[in-house]
Amino acid sequence: MKLAPFPGPVRRQPPNGKVVLSEQQLTWLRTFFPVIENPRLIRVSGLSHSVLHRIAREYGLTKSEEGLKAIKRRQAAHIKRVCERNGYYDSLRGKKPSQKCLDAYKEYLRSDRYEHPMKKLKREHPRAYAARMKKMSQARKDLIRKEKCKDFYGLERKTKLRLPMQPYTRRQVSHRYNALRRGYLLAADCSEGTGERYVIYFNSNTQRSPVFERNCINDGFKFKECNNEST
Repeated sequence: MKLAPFPGPVRRQPPNGKVVLSEQQLTWLRTFFPVIENPRLIRVSGLSHSVLHRIAREYGLTKSEEGLKAIKRRQAAHIKRVCERNGYYDSLRGKKPSQKCLDAYKEYLRSDRYEHPMKKLKREHPRAYAARMKKMSQARKDLIRKEKCKDFYGLERKTKLRLPMQPYTRRQVSHRYNALRRGYLLAADCSEGTGERYVIYFNSNTQRSPVFERNCINDGFKFKECNNEST
């Protein structure tokens, strides 16, 4: 819908400077407010956001059902044009954004206009920022704890989070020592990358004990048969 020019300048009433509209201006607002989005009305009329809403409340102006549908259609078309221009749909189709788009985004990140959302939250709402950081910290601690448990019991991990190598417990050290005494075999490299950290091998020369192996399994070890004399 074509928006007509706003009739005349905005007049303020002394002594508090309250904005008062003339009959022609009120007629213009009654005509276009139900069908035109507020940013366009503010840009054409020169009214502020708060003044526009105050006048709309005073005179009972609301958006009509047909006007809301037209506003949504125009907004969707505008968003589509912006996304096409910025290469957003190309990225969804698997195409690389244009170099001009990438350069503009990098320039925006380097400019003073860009502020990281967390920095903005810390500056404007310190208490909300502290609560957010505490929640994120607790979530990461819970994730590390779960991944450690899965790694300890040999379960499939859901993330690629790098975990520090955990030292053997006293019981695990005792089991490894007793395993060597009974003739079990241990890998020379027991780092996490090799997958041999909690594996104990046995062969025909091993003095196997079901009770000992069950205790080791309860502490996270696995037993595998080895045909060689050493690993």
